Order: sequence, then structure tokens, then C-alpha cells
Amino acid sequence: MMNDTNAWPHIRFLLAVLLMCFGFAVCAQQAEVLDSGFNLNLRAEPNLDAPIITVLAPHTPLIILGRSPGDTWFQVGLVDGTIGWVKAEYVNFTNLTAPFVYDADVQVPFEVASLVNGISENTRAIFNRGRALGNRPNVFSKVGDSITESLFTLRPVGEQLYTLGDYWYLQPVIEYYSVEVARTANSFRNNSLAAKTGWNSDTLLDPSYNDKTLCNPSETPLECEYRYTRPAIALIMIGTNDVGFLSEDLYRRNLSRIVEISILRGVIPVLSTIPPRLDRPELNQRVDRFNDIVVETATIYQVPWMDYFSAMARLPALGLTFDGVHPNIPANGYKASADFTGDNLNYGYVIRNLTWLTALDAIWRLVIAR
Repeated sequence: MMNDTNAWPHIRFLLAVLLMCFGFAVCAQQAEVLDSGFNLNLRAEPNLDAPIITVLAPHTPLIILGRSPGDTWFQVGLVDGTIGWVKAEYVNFTNLTAPFVYDADVQVPFEVASLVNGISENTRAIFNRGRALGNRPNVFSKVGDSITESLFTLRPVGEQLYTLGDYWYLQPVIEYYSVEVARTANSFRNNSLAAKTGWNSDTLLDPSYNDKTLCNPSETPLECEYRYTRPAIALIMIGTNDVGFLSEDLYRRNLSRIVEISILRGVIPVLSTIPPRLDRPELNQRVDRFNDIVVETATIYQVPWMDYFSAMARLPALGLTFDGVHPNIPANGYKASADFTGDNLNYGYVIRNLTWLTALDAIWRLVIAR
């Protein structure tokens, strides 16, 4: 798996081409440069001051990969793999289904914003379905294993123990999700019924692992969590424990089922790639393949995903603690795990909290608050 997050747009482009070629045109679509009598500038960013990558003649074939809020710019791919931005008014297309790209009006550090992918019209459709079913827009669920159940994951945010620093723009989304009681507390602090130490994708779908005091006998932990919490969003990272013994095909089926259950219940599933492993280095090739499955699943179902792997891969010791599996924490422990300043940004749980907040913020701005 590539560690350079700049490679992900090209991976998405190749996936989009493959999906179209096989008849599953869900994330990209054919388009062409409008015949306006002029050539069209392909720019590096969605603004008129951005560098020009190349010039496109009328009728140049395009694949639309993304769009800016308001549909004023399209992110497009060329047949040679080049990716850039064009003014939407100069593009001919049929049925626009391309995903939104992060709100260009909010100045977000590129290294964080680039980790959020796949927010699309389908994300809005899932949200609207959830509203009709009675889901609460200002509640989210946490789904996963020990890394998600951990006290260091988002709980300090819910207790107002955070320092935003350069990420000051996250304050409104923190306030938005801090008010409503999810089940036991606000969404950041809530004890999830779908996140436990040692769990894997099988466990999430196995009724025998549910909370017997709260859940119906035939209810999976995931379904039970959704029934009690009625969230609009689910932050899902599962797979670290799967890597050691589950086949890729079974993991793919389980992850697809998790996404399908979420969509059926009107919950926006936000998938996450899993972190590297240092305890058993031979497993890292499987980590790469499992992360490819995460991206493929999100692409097929048109749901958002967060690239936690790439964020961790840039950190000292890959952001992992002494066991080589779990994220590490700053010297000041719990109180510093949501301190997004200085050297704290070199630690795995700090980056986990920052990336999840970034994903929540993007979905809130582009889908819920619109």
C-alpha cells in the first residue's frame, strides 16, 4: 500500500476507470470539454489562481472524480492518468453523481483534509433516509475494536479536554456533537455497544457477542448500537484483529455487510483504513490488502472513508506503542490525547482523534449543515 497520500487520487482514478469498464459507474462518469470555441485550463486546485497543469481542447474526454460545493469546479481525470480541476461551466456531462470534495471555503491543512474521501450525493441520500427513520443528526456511533473502545479515542473531546491550535475550525462540529446524549453520554464519550477489545468484523455481526442486558437475542452488536443510539453517522474502523486469521474474502463480505446494515438503517458509514503493525511485520502485506478492501468497499457503496493508515505511516514508530499494535499517546496521557499542537501531533491516538474529527467536520459541513 502506498504511504504517500498524494497517490490516492490516482488510485481512485484507476478504480473509477475499472468500475466504469465493468458497468458499475457509481463513482465516476464520462464527460467532455464543452465546445465553446476555446481551450480549457486544467488547474492544480479549484481556483483561478492555481497553477495550470495543461490545456484541454474541446471534446477532450474526461472522467469526473469530484466536485466542489456549489458544483462550480470539477475534479477530473484524463485518459493518461492526469488529474486536476476545471470550471464546471465548460464541461458537458449527463448525470452528475461525483462526490463532493472538502469545502474549499474552509482553510484546512492539506495533510489532514486529503485523508477524507468519498463524501457524495449518496452520503446525503443516506442521511435523508436516516432522518425519515428518526435518526438524530447530532449523534454518531463508534464501531470497532480496542482502538475504538479506548478511553483515548474521542472521549477527551467530549470532556472538553482538547486544544485545537491550528485546527480551530473544528470547534463548531465539536459543539454540535457535544450536546445530545447518545446513550450513556454525548457521542464522543458514549459507551458504544459495537466497540470492544478483541473484536473483529465477524464479532460485530454475531448476535452471541451482543450485550445480553440490552440487546434482543437475534440482534447483532452493530444493530443493537444503532437501535439504541439512532445515529446519523457511524465511525467504523475494524480489521486490525482480522488481519491475523480472517481470509480476505471473508473480511470483504463482512465489511460489505456492515456497510449494508448501516445504509439500510440510514446511518452514514465512515470507513477507516487500519493502522500498520509492528508486532508481526510479516502481517503488513495483509494490512495493505485489507486496506485496499476498505477503499474498494467504500468506492463500491459510495460511502465516505478516512485514510488513518497514511496518517500513521508518517509518524515516528508509525504512531504505535510498545506492543506494536495500538496507537501511542503523549507523555501527558489522557489530557494530551486531544491536544493538536506541537509534538503531540507525533502520536497515534492524537492523530486518530484529529482524523475522526476531520471526517465528522467534513460530513457535517457538506451534508448535515447544508
